[in-house]
Amino acid sequence: MKRIFVPLLSTTALLIPFIGSPANACGGILDAACNLSHGGLSPSNVVKQTVKAADDVGKTGEKALHDAGTTGEKALHDAGNTGEKALHDVGNTGEKALHDTGKAAEQAVHDVGTAGETIGRFVERELKGLGQTVSDADKRIREGKIVDAIWHAGTDPLKHSEENAAKATQESNILRTVGQVAATAYGGPGGAAAYAAWYTYRATGGDVDMAIRVGLITGAASAGFNAAGKLPTDTTAQIAQKVIVTGAIGGLAVAAAGGDKDAVRDGFLLSGGMVLIQTGYEKATDHQIDGRASKGEAYCMATVGAECSPPKSAYVTDKAGNIQFDKDGNPLVDVTKTDALRPHVGTWAKENETPIIGVGERSASMTAVSRIPGMNAMALFHDNWAVSWDMNAFTSVTSIVPAVVLTYTGTGAPYFDRLETTATKDEPGSKSAN
Repeated sequence: MKRIFVPLLSTTALLIPFIGSPANACGGILDAACNLSHGGLSPSNVVKQTVKAADDVGKTGEKALHDAGTTGEKALHDAGNTGEKALHDVGNTGEKALHDTGKAAEQAVHDVGTAGETIGRFVERELKGLGQTVSDADKRIREGKIVDAIWHAGTDPLKHSEENAAKATQESNILRTVGQVAATAYGGPGGAAAYAAWYTYRATGGDVDMAIRVGLITGAASAGFNAAGKLPTDTTAQIAQKVIVTGAIGGLAVAAAGGDKDAVRDGFLLSGGMVLIQTGYEKATDHQIDGRASKGEAYCMATVGAECSPPKSAYVTDKAGNIQFDKDGNPLVDVTKTDALRPHVGTWAKENETPIIGVGERSASMTAVSRIPGMNAMALFHDNWAVSWDMNAFTSVTSIVPAVVLTYTGTGAPYFDRLETTATKDEPGSKSAN
């Protein structure tokens, strides 16, 4: 019944304009002759009603199109605003990231420049100290103090060098960090404590009590780090546990040094971050971070079969044992299987590429850089990073700065620097108090 009723209603609705026309003056719908000639079903009325229906449909369609256009325009406008805001937000985020990266790079360049200037002043002071030693020895000999002259001729250069080194570490963040890395790498907790005490003594103008205090706190923190370093890192939970334990040790040491809430938080983050970097470094290189200077001759990575070439086990080979090469013709080498203490600073070089100044690993200049405590550990990490990411020349160079920052943070030097700064911040003679 329902299927019959609906079409019936539809048909009736369509017929109403025709059979109910005002022009229908006939005797009702059943007066067929009249309706066909003059009424609602007459040709003229059918045409008129058809045109009107078409016009109504047109107006309805026009309105629908207009509404759809308005809605579409609004949707596009809203989408445009949303897209514009998203792009604006992304732009702001990217701009901030670039700004932060630029600031970091700018600071790194500034620190390198300061270190260069400081080294220049150190050399100048050393020459002046040597001249002073000779002059003092001559004066003592003229006074007949031969034994004193001999004694001071041997000890005064050491005294002058110590004073000049102290001034250099106070003038340059980089040199202070390198000194801390060397002391910790070669002397362990005792070395870290001794360096901190020496630096504090010089930075505070000779405050013995403060120097002893900072030395003891630094030594205790370093020993705690070494103990926590033996915790396993096989799982994410174990890594998290190690980070928390090390961070707690770092935070407590800063608190013992007189640090406020912010300083303790920074101490926790720096020491905890140190563990994360150490773990990542070890997984990437199969070696622990070793801040010691390089030893021996640099590899000739780009040459196969030479005495200076990497060990055979380090080459990447196919199933048949054939050494694989990159698009530039250089052999593929697994850096993790090379000696970590051999010089790694610079680009890969061939056997005969040994200039005095150059960017290759076998150049005298790059080998000298690898002798700086911490730099060879950085280069080992960077080499593996560059190979695993298949970096081009530009990317390889630009990634050196973050590699340096990560490696030196992993050695713990920034934490110890923060600890020393916190302990001496209120001392009149210290750099942090100025």
